[in-house]
Amino acid sequence: MPAVFTHDNAQLLGGRQDVVTTVNNINASVSQYTTFFTVGVTDRFDVSLAIPIVATDLTVVSEATIRRLGTTNPLTHFFRMSNGDVGDRRLFTARASAAGIGDVTVRLKSSLHRTASAGFAVGFDVRMPTGDAMELAGAGTAGLQPFAIWSATFNRVSPHVNAGYQWNGASVLAGNPATGIAADFPDHAAYVAGADVAVNSRITVAFDVLGRYVIDAKRLTRETFHALDGQSTFPNIAFKEQSFSELNGTFGIKANVFGRLLLNLNLAFSLDTHGLRDRVTPLIGIDYSF
Repeated sequence: MPAVFTHDNAQLLGGRQDVVTTVNNINASVSQYTTFFTVGVTDRFDVSLAIPIVATDLTVVSEATIRRLGTTNPLTHFFRMSNGDVGDRRLFTARASAAGIGDVTVRLKSSLHRTASAGFAVGFDVRMPTGDAMELAGAGTAGLQPFAIWSATFNRVSPHVNAGYQWNGASVLAGNPATGIAADFPDHAAYVAGADVAVNSRITVAFDVLGRYVIDAKRLTRETFHALDGQSTFPNIAFKEQSFSELNGTFGIKANVFGRLLLNLNLAFSLDTHGLRDRVTPLIGIDYSF
């Protein structure tokens, strides 16, 4: 992505008209290991706890060029090279990684209506800001999400539909991380529709469509930077506030290995180009009930 850096008080002209244009490549890798505990308080009410461990790795490569729009002397603005020379262009590289506990979520869920072949339940998720937002391990704010679930079983096919809305507080990730000023983290509405198909008594195949609508989020957009010399233009980026939808699909297999031990193998894949996501995300899970 391109980005243009300007001098402070550039309107004073002269050497302050010079700008630095950059072409930046950002590679982010995020892995999450989550442990779930669910306790049935009654036959209609259960409490769950999700504890994630998040590992992030971020690499940034920036190719920077000084654009001499108000100066001609190469010693007015320059990059110092590794051999001591000065120049107009330089490649900068930075890498950092971190690992730690993410945002812990507590879920309360109750079955309101249940028959032999179908059921309806409601629940409430409370996400706690236990993860370090500056290390990209958490959202930096609490979140509250009520939701509803309908599911049924027809022979070997079990369809289900989930829908919910999440309210978030203020986070530095939505404000200014450099100064620590927080702003409203965007709310979102989410839904899941899919079905489980029993292949046999031990193997189940699952298909799902997962969507969410993010409200008033800050998004990167391309723009054209017009320099003060009135002639030069460069590609640039800026933030704008915009709502957008995001759609993913999943395919998975659940196998009863033995006893009450289940093995889950899933692939999530993006169905549009909105939001920051990997095109394909694998998930491996182990469930045990006792």
